[in-house]
Amino acid sequence: MNAIAILSLRPKSELVDFYSKTGRDDDYDVFYFVDDNDFQVPTDHRIKFVQLDDTVCGDSGFNRFNRLSKAPGLRVSAWDKALLYFCRLNTAYENVWFLEDDVFVPRTTLIGEIDAANLGADLLSSKSWIVESREADVWAHARSITPALSLPCARGMVCAMRASAKLLQLVEQFACRHPKVDKFIEYIFHTLALHNNLSVKCVDALKGIVFRHDWQAHQLNANTMYHPVKSIQKQEEFRAHLANVSNRDC
Repeated sequence: MNAIAILSLRPKSELVDFYSKTGRDDDYDVFYFVDDNDFQVPTDHRIKFVQLDDTVCGDSGFNRFNRLSKAPGLRVSAWDKALLYFCRLNTAYENVWFLEDDVFVPRTTLIGEIDAANLGADLLSSKSWIVESREADVWAHARSITPALSLPCARGMVCAMRASAKLLQLVEQFACRHPKVDKFIEYIFHTLALHNNLSVKCVDALKGIVFRHDWQAHQLNANTMYHPVKSIQKQEEFRAHLANVSNRDC
């Protein structure tokens, strides 16, 4: 069975409703990682809300996975918490989807369709690039690549991605061996997959996952995820627009 992990500072009710339907439609366990530990999460919901202490993550080597986070001190974010959870605390799933909350998923059945079409892949992402140097003119974050990883490395956008249990086990091993080094999400998954001969697939359904773009409704289709769409209201409007387009085409 596969799981879905939503990464957020605080839960947004519209996304909670949407991913509740996603889990029900395709029989996924859905986890909502709430980075704000002071936020009171529901305890009687189909979605499993997870809050983990920053210090626990830091002491376990699960820190600095998101170097773009503005969090002080240990630099622990929802990414670190979700990875600690699925790499060490709950390893029951064949694959885990990691989705930042500004990723727009057009419909509840899309994730299940992507999984059905990509059985066996260890990493699903939008694109993948080889990195041959730690110089910034090669890649803006190249200098953050830890010396604990030999070149060549690989990188890719992972605002929406799927990782296999085999890949997550490698992440757990790396975090144990190198608890204090940078493990930036944009290179750690692709590089560990590259160095361990795991299968990486760049799928069309994730081609809308980019660093920065002002998405407009006419650019979207119902078979692709998009990033960033930070306004939840806009996500709702996009979803309604695509449903109307689909109804007109029937």
